[in-house]
Amino acid sequence: MTLRSKLLVRFCLGLVIAAALLFIPAGSGTFWQGWTFIAIIFALGVLSSFYLYNHDPKLVERRLQAKEKIREQRFLVRLLRPLIVAVLVLPGLDYAPGSRAPTWAGCRCGLLAL
Repeated sequence: MTLRSKLLVRFCLGLVIAAALLFIPAGSGTFWQGWTFIAIIFALGVLSSFYLYNHDPKLVERRLQAKEKIREQRFLVRLLRPLIVAVLVLPGLDYAPGSRAPTWAGCRCGLLAL
């Protein structure tokens, strides 16, 4: 599998997972703020990956590896995964009918949702 195809598969998989984490808790696909959020995040991801693919393909290859080898990097990945999931799930829960998402979670004040 070429580097380009690996990158494409990773983006498609990421898009499906991010959409599921955002729209399943929302209970609707008509959550336009969610679509805008996903579009912005993935546009930035595509642009940065395109730049790195053209300027440092070895870096892209290393970043696509499944496991981190450095202990500190593994720690950061373990720390950031639940935060990324929360950033996607909380706005969806906030949008859901009858939502009672707390203001401190940043939902109602617009901190996480557009």
